Parts: sequence; C-alpha cells; structure tokens
Amino acid sequence: MASKSKISIQNSMLAKRIDLQTDDEVLGKAYDPRIARRLLQYLAPQRKAIAFALILMVIGTLSQLAGPYLIKIALDSGAAAGDATALTLAVAGYLAVNLASWLTTRTRMVIMATAGQTIIYDLRAELFRHIHALGLGFFSRHKVGR
Repeated sequence: MASKSKISIQNSMLAKRIDLQTDDEVLGKAYDPRIARRLLQYLAPQRKAIAFALILMVIGTLSQLAGPYLIKIALDSGAAAGDATALTLAVAGYLAVNLASWLTTRTRMVIMATAGQTIIYDLRAELFRHIHALGLGFFSRHKVGR
C-alpha cells in the first residue's frame, strides 16, 4: 500500500512539474502575434506622431546621403577647377545638410521617446485600473507571479 501511495505522490508531483514547465514555455515565448495585435491599440493615439517621425527619418536619411555628393562637387567643381564660388557653395550646402540631418534626427528622437513614454504610461494606467477592479478573492485564489 505504501508503495502505491508513494508512486501516486510522485506522479502528481511530476504532473505539477510538467504543468509548470508548459506554463513557463507559454509565458516565455519570444513573439506572440496575438499579443502584438493587442499592443497595436496603444499605438493608435500616437499615429500622427509616429508618421511625422517616419517622415523626419526619410528627410534625415536623404540629407545624410547628400553630404558625399556635395563633397564630390566641392572637390571636382571647386577645388580641382579653381572655382572659389562653387567651393564656397558646396561647403555651405554641406554644412546646411549636416545641420538639417542633426535637427531631423534630434526631433525624431524626441518625438519617438515621447510617444513611447505615453504608450507605456497608458499601458501601466490600464493595468493599474484592472488590478484595482479585481476582487480580493482573485488574490486569494492565485499565487503571486502566476
């Protein structure tokens, strides 16, 4: 009899261990498309800010690509040809392009940081409201961390 109860206890412990492992595997998935779709609702209020940041990213990238071309003009048309006006215009254009690149990158970073912080705040506020709406029985029935 003692042997059967010992086997029964071992089987129930094994079942609990397997159950915990499957819970951890489900909770530890790297990417779940259902969760990603649920998180998209928090992006909706920030839609305009994110679109503006994407436009700034394109402008910044184009301004960075213009720099080497302006250096080519400065060397070929200005320095090699001996034209001081072309050289001055190319250098001024290069400085303007670098300033534009810096401004667009800085503005984009501020916009994205603000949008990200707003999204995190909204998510935390909703979670806080949800936890406070739960009854005390919920916390009695469920272990912490599960």
